Amino acid sequence: MLERRVIPIWHIYAGRQEDPLNTFIGLAVSLLMLCGVIGLKRLFQLMHANEVELERLAHTDFLTGLNNRRYFMKKVKQELIRAVRYDSAFSLMMLDIDFFKKVNDTYGHHIGDIVLQKVARHCQKTVRSIDIIGRLGGEEFAVFLPESGYDRAYDVAERLRSGIEETLLECVGDNLLHVTVSIGLVSTGHTGNSIDELLDLADKALYEAKTSGRNRICRSQ
Repeated sequence: MLERRVIPIWHIYAGRQEDPLNTFIGLAVSLLMLCGVIGLKRLFQLMHANEVELERLAHTDFLTGLNNRRYFMKKVKQELIRAVRYDSAFSLMMLDIDFFKKVNDTYGHHIGDIVLQKVARHCQKTVRSIDIIGRLGGEEFAVFLPESGYDRAYDVAERLRSGIEETLLECVGDNLLHVTVSIGLVSTGHTGNSIDELLDLADKALYEAKTSGRNRICRSQ
């Protein structure tokens, strides 16, 4: 396109017979077409970036950046199929921030949101990249650990529990804000359990941890 438009201009400067008006109009049209192509390319790139961002937002918890409940369930279901196929062990834990309502009531929901974000970041730092973390709702989180039997899962749960207990989450005036978590743990292997059954077992273990004193880990039997 550029060759067809530039050569006539060269002919004009070289003294050959060319219609200057048509030549320059043709060049202007070509430049406008080129700008349009570049603009369309940028538009398509922007649309693709927006599509990727919308997809990310659809499966991400807006506050913590973790998987939301729906996407967590979807990813765990895929891992359960793989675990059954290869007869591999796995574990699931549910953790709940102790007395979180008291944090909101005492310091306000803004501080409560900061606590949720910092607990989420601590979970991300503690587990492996292949482990799946999700915020199930409120102050409740879940972690699925592929290829992990009870011993390893308990070790991870204890590092989560003790690490959160020892972490200064926020300074509010003269108050240094610490929180603890209670954890319910279920470990199994090739059982064909559904994600709903596993969450129910972990939830019962979590309830036991809450009622037996909090800031502890209980295993589903």
